[in-house]
Amino acid sequence: MHNHKFFWLAILFILYLPLGLYAWTDWQTIATKHFTIFYKQGWEVEAANVLQTMELNRPYVEKLIGNHKTGVPITLEDLGNITNGYTDPFSTKIGLFTYPPMGDELALSEDWWQLVGVHEYIHMLQMTEESDVPMLLRIGFSNFLYPLIWQPGWLSEGITVYGESQFSPYTGRLNGGTYNAMIASLAKENKLPSLTKASYNSLDTPVENWYVFGASFFDYLMKTYGEDKFAHFNQLRGSSLFSYVNGMFPGLGLDRHSNMVYGKSLSALWKEWLDSQAASAQSYRLPSHALTSDGWSKAHLQLYNGELYYTASSYEHTGPYGGFQFYQLKKHNPDNGEDAVILTQAMEFPAGYAFSGNKIFYTRQEIGAGFANNAFDGWGGKTELWQCDLTGTNAKKLYQGNFRAFCALDADTVVLSEDDLLHRNSALVRLELPSGKRTELLRTDYLIGRIVPVGEKLYLTARFYWKNNSVFMWEPGAKSLVHIVDTPYLEDVVSADSLSLIYLANYGKQVKCYRLWLHKGVTEEFTGSSDIRSLVEDRQRNALFCISLDSRGYNLYQLENKSQVFNLPADAYPEPPYPMLSKGEMPVFAQEAVTKGTYWANLKHLAVPRYLHIPIVQVVGDSVAVGLSLTGTDVVGDFPGWDLTVLRDFKRDKTFYEINLTNNFLRPLKHTFFYSNLDEQTLGNTLFLNLYARVNYGLNGVQGGLDFTTKNDYARKIWKPFTDFSCSWEGGNLFIHQSLLYENKRFLPSDRNRMGWQGWYLLKQRMPLTSELRSQVLMAVDAKAERDEVFGRLKGYTTDFSANQGATLQASWYKPILRVREGLWNPQIYMEDISAGVFGAAGLPLEEFERDAQLAGGVELIAEMGTLFMAKTYCGIRCSLNRDGKGLVQLVVNTDY
Repeated sequence: MHNHKFFWLAILFILYLPLGLYAWTDWQTIATKHFTIFYKQGWEVEAANVLQTMELNRPYVEKLIGNHKTGVPITLEDLGNITNGYTDPFSTKIGLFTYPPMGDELALSEDWWQLVGVHEYIHMLQMTEESDVPMLLRIGFSNFLYPLIWQPGWLSEGITVYGESQFSPYTGRLNGGTYNAMIASLAKENKLPSLTKASYNSLDTPVENWYVFGASFFDYLMKTYGEDKFAHFNQLRGSSLFSYVNGMFPGLGLDRHSNMVYGKSLSALWKEWLDSQAASAQSYRLPSHALTSDGWSKAHLQLYNGELYYTASSYEHTGPYGGFQFYQLKKHNPDNGEDAVILTQAMEFPAGYAFSGNKIFYTRQEIGAGFANNAFDGWGGKTELWQCDLTGTNAKKLYQGNFRAFCALDADTVVLSEDDLLHRNSALVRLELPSGKRTELLRTDYLIGRIVPVGEKLYLTARFYWKNNSVFMWEPGAKSLVHIVDTPYLEDVVSADSLSLIYLANYGKQVKCYRLWLHKGVTEEFTGSSDIRSLVEDRQRNALFCISLDSRGYNLYQLENKSQVFNLPADAYPEPPYPMLSKGEMPVFAQEAVTKGTYWANLKHLAVPRYLHIPIVQVVGDSVAVGLSLTGTDVVGDFPGWDLTVLRDFKRDKTFYEINLTNNFLRPLKHTFFYSNLDEQTLGNTLFLNLYARVNYGLNGVQGGLDFTTKNDYARKIWKPFTDFSCSWEGGNLFIHQSLLYENKRFLPSDRNRMGWQGWYLLKQRMPLTSELRSQVLMAVDAKAERDEVFGRLKGYTTDFSANQGATLQASWYKPILRVREGLWNPQIYMEDISAGVFGAAGLPLEEFERDAQLAGGVELIAEMGTLFMAKTYCGIRCSLNRDGKGLVQLVVNTDY
């Protein structure tokens, strides 16, 4: 036993030494007593800007929430063109992705760090509020006992969107217009959700979610009852043991605390909000003539050769928490109403598409390596440029890079807008596709997000520090951009010709389109709807077409050809509340010292067991063992998790311990180590390598690894090299896991000589009638394995399929048959859809077929359920008959196949 310990300690030392030398120089920190910003080399400037932003906005967030913290770690993660942020209250850390958006509701932000940083910090302070007994429980046992983690998603996200929108009228999603239109379009048709339905992101509201409902509700609540009451509401819940049962009985916690603060239950306040939105929605106008009715998301409407083209994303629900997402380029003929799919891809169109002659240039989201992040092991989003015929045929990839926007000058030439490494500025680059020749046309201090060519001129959507998107023009040879439309609000160019320019703006918290007559300098507002996006003018038909929001999501509409003269808002640009720091500059605060640090800050975070710190008393017979169970993690993801359990048995005078460590230091190689002597001497060691990854149809991933485990007090030592493959196609996906299992009586001796093979195949396929097929195949040729360690249990049986050679097949066909999409508030339970299923299962041993084979078939009735505000599960009834003639009725809970 001691020799084995020495062997593995030596192996671990050899593995970790070079990793440690690398990691110590890879991450740095800049900090005050409230925040520690972790950043990779090259991101010093943005780390300083983030610290400045967080520190100067901290007082508002603390007042809004009624809580404060010190030492909050924040990591900067560059994932290419992927936009996001996250808060992990369990390990008390925040992650900020570095890519500022320019083309959706998140685009309304004078500074990305303020919007995403404040949003995530509100999450942190709100979810970690605690006092009294809950605070003692959390400190004594686990960060999972923060009482306010157990609350509806609309509450968590709603207060953050509210908070991010309070700094000025020109920032935050409540000021953007999109959320207002979503709420109004649902309210106009009496389709706003109940309190419970809003907690589970129902498929009935395909583009609305927790953020939308929660933000609108809190906006109403704050304006009606005062902003100061929320901190009291938060503090009451953080001090109450009833908060732990909110997920099952919110009437005992949420409603009770709401009554104490607002004088009404949360349910009553929600009803008030519904009534207020129904009243205000009466003035909301939809276009009169709908061209599509399928809803979901649509964008990038263009008119070409007399037909309308647009991108669409949709989801087809085909079974219990199952379905398929589609991103399509489509066209619509306004004369006959025909809608046709040009092409379908697995990911979105990040920079839209463009036409040239009989060709379509289009973009595709993809991933690649080489980015400054640990969250995705250095992988991040890139944009691919593709070309196809107008029918979608002869598709070919032309280019891949970090470009945000593009336009086509002709069939062989495009202009790209490429971000700098920090996503602050852009360069315009002319790319000649046959040769790949690149010519830099302009390097600017602006970030460019859309390009529309008119002759030799380019009309651009661009932004500068502490300013929203505005419309600019650039002419060949010019050294700078010229303002065309410029207010503190968000403006985005849609189309242009030699006479006029059509652009989108959010004046008055409404998303609408406007026309600027370039020579007259006169602006007109299109008035046919309360929400107008991607407007195109068809002069041949004397018609206007647009995308607008309704209760089903986004749809195409023909718009009344009406407009009126519009006077631009006279708002002056607000002065930035703090400067943008440059290289070498440090933020300065009146009462806060700024310090710089090293990787040591990550190790200090790692050493504190945040997830779990539980005292354990274990009684076995007449013996008592006392000890601790500890679980922790680091900040940057080099050590995503560690577990340590130590027990002292006083009667036997023996110490038991269990250790589990996940190590990602040697990216892309990952390493997990496990050892336990709690039951028997068990050791596990796994090395894992991601060899290939992509997100579009085709081969999606190739992984390989080596697993070493012991069993039966080291009597068995099993080596298992394995490979994983995943691929997808339109309407289907396949996952394959294969492994070899090796044991030897001589080398690290095991109790047997063994060479076995096992394979696992998972298939999901979209089927007609809005249904799906799920299939699982397990195969093995492993004669020296124990018969109970290869296959599991089949549907229709109560015992495992006992064999070490052979195959099992389970195939299920599911179809949703009933929409429920409602639930109860107290007790808390929600039901989405009910699906019917038919299945077959077979276990076929390689030998002794007749005696040991298992065959079964049957039907299932499965309901998609939600509870605890976050747990989505499905449960139902399975009726089966097996080859032995035995019928079986079983409760089904969360079984995919």
